[in-house]
Amino acid sequence: MNRYPSIQLSALTSLIVHSIIFAIVIYAMKKQTPVFNQPVYTVNLVSVKRQSQSNIPLQGMPKKSLKEQKAIEQEAEEKIARTKKEALKKEAEKQEKTRLAEKQEEELNKEKTAREKAAKEKAKEKAAKEKAEKEEAEAESVAKEKAAKEKAKEKAVKEKTAKENALRKENVEDSIAALKQKKKIAQLAALRSLVNIGKSNLPEGQTPAGSPEGGAQGFGDAITDQYYGVVADYIKKRWIYPDASKKDLVAVVSFTIRRNGIIENLKLEKSSGNVFYDRSVLSAVKKSDPLPTPPMDRLEIGINFYPYK
Repeated sequence: MNRYPSIQLSALTSLIVHSIIFAIVIYAMKKQTPVFNQPVYTVNLVSVKRQSQSNIPLQGMPKKSLKEQKAIEQEAEEKIARTKKEALKKEAEKQEKTRLAEKQEEELNKEKTAREKAAKEKAKEKAAKEKAEKEEAEAESVAKEKAAKEKAKEKAVKEKTAKENALRKENVEDSIAALKQKKKIAQLAALRSLVNIGKSNLPEGQTPAGSPEGGAQGFGDAITDQYYGVVADYIKKRWIYPDASKKDLVAVVSFTIRRNGIIENLKLEKSSGNVFYDRSVLSAVKKSDPLPTPPMDRLEIGINFYPYK
């Protein structure tokens, strides 16, 4: 029974002794080996580049002096500063590129917006121009239509006025012609009362001088009355009376006798209604041209041609 506890005690004692010996050995190695006395550096793993294997101090190297350690530390700090500077520079370049890209994109967007705005303005102007042209065309069409209506109305008014003026003129001319005719008839009435051929207007049994069958009613001038009788007799001799004519026909002619006896302005003032009778009357006067010399120049005379009894 006492055999097992002694074994456990011996094992524990052996473990303690070996631990102490191991500790003494470690302590002695630290005191004698320079590897364990290397300086401790603080490195920013984010900023410092990964060192190559050649930059790591090798174990067993001799301990560096304080000056060398400071130089190493300064070099490390410079590397860190350069690394930071390069990182900042790259970051600045990256930001600059980003800013330029954003600026370029902004300018492109502005240019695109400007183009779109210009296109909208142009489309708006085109629409406004088309609208203005359409309104102008409509206004012009309305104006033309209105002008055409006004012109047609004016033309109608002018035509109406022209018709009224023509009618008025015609009425005036008719009135003037009627007055002239009336005056001429009145004038010729005096002449016609002077000379009659075919039958006499004088009472039965009376014959004016130089006109045994028909008539020269005098103006109180014996020479003129006698000349009218001569003219009536002169023309009567050249009158070929149509036998088939009715007995109630009468034709009136007028003409002017020049000083040399030439007949002018021969007119059939009143038709008998019988063409042959009228032709015979005018033929008789024409055959009598020239007449005997009248007592005055431009002597007007009217003759009533009655049928023979």
